[in-house]
Amino acid sequence: MGATWPLPPCASIDNVPLWNGCIQTNGKEESVLGKLDVAETIHMDPGDYNARISIVHFVKQPVDGLEQPGGVDPSCDLEVSKVVPREQVLAERCAHVGEKGVAQDAFQEEASQIKQAPVSSCSDQPWYGFPLAPTDAAAALPPGAGGLIWRAYLVGESWMDVDHCNPNGTIKPRRPILPVRAQDFFSSCVQTADGRWLFTGILNGWPGLSCVELLLIEHRDLNKRSRIVHSWAKDDPKWGEPFLPPKVLCAGATLRMAPWSAFGWSKDSPGFVWWFFAHQSSHGRRPQFVFGEKIIEALQDDASIGQEMAQAVHAHIFTHRYALGQGRRETRQDRMTYHAAVLLEWNHGRYMTVIELGPLNGIAARSGRSNWYHDKFQEQTALGSVMPPCMIMPWKTDLAEIRCSDVEARSFTEFQHYVSAYIGPSKRFVDPHFQHSGPVRLCNRSQLDIARYLLNYLAHDQRFDICSRSCQSFAADFYSLLSGEVGTQPFHPSLRKGYVQNKEWFLYTPPMHE
Repeated sequence: MGATWPLPPCASIDNVPLWNGCIQTNGKEESVLGKLDVAETIHMDPGDYNARISIVHFVKQPVDGLEQPGGVDPSCDLEVSKVVPREQVLAERCAHVGEKGVAQDAFQEEASQIKQAPVSSCSDQPWYGFPLAPTDAAAALPPGAGGLIWRAYLVGESWMDVDHCNPNGTIKPRRPILPVRAQDFFSSCVQTADGRWLFTGILNGWPGLSCVELLLIEHRDLNKRSRIVHSWAKDDPKWGEPFLPPKVLCAGATLRMAPWSAFGWSKDSPGFVWWFFAHQSSHGRRPQFVFGEKIIEALQDDASIGQEMAQAVHAHIFTHRYALGQGRRETRQDRMTYHAAVLLEWNHGRYMTVIELGPLNGIAARSGRSNWYHDKFQEQTALGSVMPPCMIMPWKTDLAEIRCSDVEARSFTEFQHYVSAYIGPSKRFVDPHFQHSGPVRLCNRSQLDIARYLLNYLAHDQRFDICSRSCQSFAADFYSLLSGEVGTQPFHPSLRKGYVQNKEWFLYTPPMHE
């Protein structure tokens, strides 16, 4: 692992930063805290946009002269062959500062604060080479099947792809195929006491992929008519440590998240439903983003401080085709593909809410770029800035999420004006329709009730399928529940033949329904 970015000269050796465990050395026998020749220091905060790894040259000098490090050589680019564990660095460093009469707990507190630095959902920097301790990794990812499955591409140092690499050969962050240099990947893996191999870090700049279990490595064998062969498998003890076979430029790695990941973005808040409360409440609650069961808790907290619970009064189904951008022509499939959402009006008249079903992580993977907000194409969107890191993962086209977005339009007419400003093949909406509009006749129609209906509905079936389990079938089910209208169907005729209404899913939790 070489380093190519210079680090500014530091005032003293005490400025050498630690993050999550290590100072790397070039393998010399000298202690990194004694006489230093060359040391690679980690100058990287996972929440820092400009995080970099840098090589620092120190002039050989006795221990008493550590306060005067040598200059920095920006051209230095060494291969690292030794990693000094965090515990060893802390012990030796604290022993040294103890000799100097400095309080040892000051340094330990500083290192602890750096270790706990939060990961930003806005940062797309990968993080490799500093895995958690095996016990910590095992606690973060308990054993068990059922978690979300991902496929990454382990590539050699000479691998280059114009779609996924920069001109200088570095891999672009946040690619859907999850490419990673094999050396970086394996340097981030640890083996737990029960024999599992876990990757801990930030895979390809996706903060949500911070702890995954390696299940399988496979590659195409050109000597066997390009047949796919297993290079390493979790359940086969003969393989030993995982590796990229010699002369193999690219291999596929099957990864699995924790078992609870099949039901939500975090263990303590199950449910693939999110709500962007984009407007300040009447009691001064600031805009916030909540997902899963914690949506219920957030609304209950509002009620506990005396805020009146909003009631849904009107519902509308809005459908449209997606604008492809300037110069792109629609295919036959594009002309048949319509997105549908349900627009809710509330009795307070301060804002409306767009509720839609779509592919899992479809908005989070695009940095919070949503059609329902003016800032969609800004470098940093309001929605993207509040999405938690655990949600920032590639989208999954076979699984669904439900999105609730509070928008600035306060009435149906204002929402129509918003849509009209973005109609056109180079904008956002093509061929928009308001398929149905009517009053909400459901008795229990508070914002809290709506949130519970949505969590119930998705818990019954988390699949996404453009033909049978799509945004249009959800919109038809939800509008039928709210309005009481019989015969509501998906917008496009091609989806009506196979449509089966499931509006009862909103009313019952899965165990009760089954």
